[in-house]
This record gives sequence, C-alpha cells and structure tokens, in this order.
Amino acid sequence: SDVFLRRLDAHQNAPEALVAPLSKPEDTKSFLRRMVAVKKNEAAGLLVMPRAKAETAEQFEARMALCEACPATVFARGAHEDPTDFKARLDAQSKCRRPIMCRSDGEPASLFRRRCAVSRACLDVVHPYDAARESADDFARRMDAQEAAPELSIAPGDKKVVGDCLSGWRL
Repeated sequence: SDVFLRRLDAHQNAPEALVAPLSKPEDTKSFLRRMVAVKKNEAAGLLVMPRAKAETAEQFEARMALCEACPATVFARGAHEDPTDFKARLDAQSKCRRPIMCRSDGEPASLFRRRCAVSRACLDVVHPYDAARESADDFARRMDAQEAAPELSIAPGDKKVVGDCLSGWRL
C-alpha cells in the first residue's frame, strides 16, 4: 500500500527517525503528509508526532511545515491549548532547538507565553506549569530563574534551585 511505501521512503532518507504508525484520529492523507515531513527533516532521531484529535487540518499543516525543518519534536495541539496558544507555541518553536511542551491544565495564558519565550534560550526543555507542585507565583519565579540560568533544567516546585538562581548562585 501507499502508506507502507511512503513510510519506507521516509526511513530511507531519515534512517534514524522515529516513525509512529498511522493511528486514529490520523487518516491516510495526514499520515502521508507526516512522512513528507520526516523525509525532509535532517535531524537524527526525530519524532514527528501524528495528527491529534484537537488539531484542525490547517493547524496540522502548519505543524508539518515546521516539522520539515525544526530540529526538535513539535508537539501536536494540546488538550488545554486554544488556537491562539497553539499558534504562539509554533511561532516560538520555530526559533527554538528544544521541544516546547503544550500548555498545561491551569497554566495562565501570560505565563504560557512567557515559557514559550524563555524556552528559546534554554538548553533543555522548560517544564510547563504544574498546579500540583507550584503556585502561579512560584511558576513565574521559576521562569525568572530559568532566564537567569538557561543551562539548567528546573523542575516545577524546586524552590531551592529557583532561589539559588535568583540570588546569583550557580550549581
């Protein structure tokens, strides 16, 4: 079938790519488009995520266009992202060498946008807001700390590392 041939073709051009199989809600057309993105991207070991239930055809196409050149995994539209959030994340992802995670449940819109901006300078993934481990104020301070120490991966709720970074002390 065409699906098998496109997957094989994508793997020949990108032998280290991780290719998730076609699965619902993705259709054959979306899968074939995803294989084009895999084939065009030169980053080793990249995963191009399947189409998500929350994504419109236009959103999926925008993500695939970015996936063709982005050196990081570009996540599908998340369950807690509206179209504006998704577009903002894709815009930020186009300038970032690490994945930017989807907006989390309860993540304030202004802090989500700030996380997307901060992610551009960081050497690792910036964890999204986690209401179980930090308040919105703690999250804002963590973004301040992440800006001050972009080489660190600061976990939600890690007040010691946040305090150390904001006081100028480095690990």
